[in-house]
Amino acid sequence: MARRPRPVDPTAGPVQAFAHDLRNLREKAGSPTYRALAHRAGYSAATLSEAARGQRRPSLDVTLAFVGACGGDVDEWRLRWHDLAAETSTEPTRAPDPQSPKASGPPSPPESPAPQRARPRRWPRRRVLVVVAVVLVVLASGLVLVPRIWFPAGSQQAGCPGAEPGAFTGLTYTFTRVRAAAALSAPVSRTVPAGCTVTFAGYCLGDTVMDETSGTPDTRWFILPGGDVMASGVVHGNPPHTLGPSSCAGNVAPPTAIQLTVSQNGTELRLQASGQGIKIVGFTALRTNDSDGPRWRQLAFTAAPAFETHWQPDRSPTAPAPQQSITIAAVACLGGDGPTTVIDARTLQPDDPEHGTPTTLSATALDAATRSACQYPVS
Repeated sequence: MARRPRPVDPTAGPVQAFAHDLRNLREKAGSPTYRALAHRAGYSAATLSEAARGQRRPSLDVTLAFVGACGGDVDEWRLRWHDLAAETSTEPTRAPDPQSPKASGPPSPPESPAPQRARPRRWPRRRVLVVVAVVLVVLASGLVLVPRIWFPAGSQQAGCPGAEPGAFTGLTYTFTRVRAAAALSAPVSRTVPAGCTVTFAGYCLGDTVMDETSGTPDTRWFILPGGDVMASGVVHGNPPHTLGPSSCAGNVAPPTAIQLTVSQNGTELRLQASGQGIKIVGFTALRTNDSDGPRWRQLAFTAAPAFETHWQPDRSPTAPAPQQSITIAAVACLGGDGPTTVIDARTLQPDDPEHGTPTTLSATALDAATRSACQYPVS
């Protein structure tokens, strides 16, 4: 049984009040465990737990990661943290957890809770006096300065990038780190809150990131104007199928070759794939006994290092009629709904499925097979 956290008295001081409100935010998010929050935020469970302990002021990065993982208003809490820093200026700021961001994977939570405000924005008396003083100085000097974070463009919430021309758009569905290169170890240049519509100039290929909604791997990184990148796994939306990958800092080469191997163990077939540059493989089979004609059906969607699946044609919904040949294919994928034309299709005979015949598909069949193999798996 989990140990109950020690209570925090919000009246004991500004740090305790801040930690108390972080705890309330976590409770509103459904009281996820700190281990689950760590999976979402990219900081260790110990670091996040300490942020809500009320013993010292957490760093800004840890605070925003905590809030983002709980679906809170990141920009509101950014202002609150600066208020806290001003009130506790003699207290040293805690450095971020040296283990974060996690090298073993992206901030890949189960689906994040819907964004919600932790509490209405407060304007402490000290801030009001400072703002008034600044306004008076600005008016006296004849300058007009409008902080963009207070007046975001259009209908976007505070902290979202402004609208720019690009190749496609996507919607961030969690607190998102923008990096200088397509690697989880690359420096974070800035952050984007959940619910932002972001314009992308293109996409490149990099480290594999688990998609936060589907739980499937994805190697695509979306390129923002200016060259920084954002992992596809934290964005709703995909590039057009007609758009190929571009280059970016830290990119990897696209897949160039794939080979399908089939072995038999009783009634079960073991499908394996290998090749050059492949990180994700989809397997698909052609169902020939559908009433509405032949159709490709996905068998598996797999990530490195083991590109294999086990399939029993006689029990599978994609099974052909008895004593008919079977056409199957292995396809190199970039992510969910990210097919390539790197494919190995083979026709297997019932009496000798291990020695399939390489099959050349028509343009229509190639498109159908690759899309089927690389689609988001249907549960």
